[in-house]
Parts: sequence; C-alpha cells; structure tokens
Amino acid sequence: MVSQFPAASNLSEFTAEHCLAKNKVIGVGIVGAGFARTTQVPGFKDCIGARVVAIASAHRDHAESVADQFKIRNVANDWRELVARDDVDLVSIVTPPATHMEITLAALENRKSVLCEKPMAMNADEARRMTERAREAGVLALIDHELRFLNSRRMMRAMLHNGAIGNVRHCNYVFRADYRGVLDRQWDWWSDESMGGGTLGAIGSHAIDSFRWMLGAEIVQVFCMLTTHIAERPDKTTGAMRPVTTDDEAKLLFRFADSTLTSNTTGAAPLSVDESGSN
Repeated sequence: MVSQFPAASNLSEFTAEHCLAKNKVIGVGIVGAGFARTTQVPGFKDCIGARVVAIASAHRDHAESVADQFKIRNVANDWRELVARDDVDLVSIVTPPATHMEITLAALENRKSVLCEKPMAMNADEARRMTERAREAGVLALIDHELRFLNSRRMMRAMLHNGAIGNVRHCNYVFRADYRGVLDRQWDWWSDESMGGGTLGAIGSHAIDSFRWMLGAEIVQVFCMLTTHIAERPDKTTGAMRPVTTDDEAKLLFRFADSTLTSNTTGAAPLSVDESGSN
C-alpha cells in the first residue's frame, strides 16, 4: 500500500527506532486474541523497547487467557476502550478483515500508531480511506506483511536486485496446505465472505505483496478463479451445517509492468488450503 500504509518493517527495528525517537518504551495494545497469541505477542516480547500493555477480544475469556499466559496487565472490555488508553502508543489489529477499517480509523483518531494485519481492508475504497486518514494524522501506519523478513525471501530479493539472476520472464508462487481440508472443521469467520475470510485474501495478499516487493514492479493485468470445495461446515454451537461463502482455492495469473527486472513478465499463484503439500 502507499503512503502511511506500506508493509511493516521488522518489528524490533520499528520499536527500537521509535524508542530512540521518543526516548520511551512503546506501549502496545493488541486487538484480537487468536493469531496474536501465537505470533504478535511473542514477537513484541522480543522487541527492544516495546511492551504489550493491553489486549482486547470479542471474547473476553480469550483475551484473559492470553493476558494470563503472557503477563499482560490490562484486559480491555472492547477495542474502543483499548485504543483510548493513554499508555497505548501502538495498536496492533489482529482481527477479521471486516473490522480493520473501523478499528484503524478509531486508533488514528486517538493519535495511535497502527500495525494492521493483512488483508488490509475489505476493498480498495476502505484501504484508500484508511491510508488518507493515516496521512492526515501523521502517525506511523503499517501493514504486517511479515513474510518479507524470512531469510530465504530476503536473500532471493537481494540476488534479484544485485543482478545475480538477471531479468525475470515468469514467476510462480505455490501455496498448498490442508489445514482447512478437514470436513468436520467448525464454521468460523474464515468461512464467511462478509467477514473477509477465504484463501484469496489470507494467502493471495501474501503472494501479491511478495511479487511486488521482489520485483519492484506493479501488476497491470490479473485473472483469478476461485473455488469452494467444502461447501458446508458445522456450527460451533449447534452442530448444524452452515454454508461456506468463501473460497478454499484460488488460482491467479498476472502480467507485470515493465521495470528494471521485468519485461513482458508473467506470473502465477495457485493457492489452496485444503490440499496436502509443502508451502
């Protein structure tokens, strides 16, 4: 994304830079307690100059469980309380995409920096509104494209930009995992199109960001085919089958703008979350 919402740099670099600038510990408030438990909270605990001071979740018991596990002092009743806290300098948004814009705008209104999970928003209009508001607020606002910082990807990008490989004619991004291939896996927000679930947003956003970051080139043409292989899942409470409205397979084809690394370059990204194999 442009302007105030580029992809995030390494979290430790981010917090160290801001601690030096502000000469203080950065207080982090986290909204969401699922992915945050396994990724965001452990990541921030390894960041010099950062401290998670509060967590909020739609399910308070989930937030309390994470707070107990990681010794987080404050559990907010809802995210609105969290973004208004004086001891929160940065709001990390780890919730379904349908909620990202509202939480982001509220955080920016309270002059908080923002680290937003991908996909950034439900559509381009929402993303544009978030970006413009961040620019107006003049605070740091980033998308958490954490896969940029895998050593293998950083080395590949360096090889491309150092001329070790040469110009790129075609690139291929393959993602195969079967964690949603289990037929009795319960229905959740990932099954709900209106909440921003599905493979295209969750995995496709990584693929597109990786291509743009690796090549330094924009995508000028795209074709996409979405498929739902598992059409129903059991409700968590009743066990009754509920329709799945999101994709569990996405096949993307690209053409890239010409750049120093690309000339009439094409790309493909077959993505599946119900197919066995290595990512």
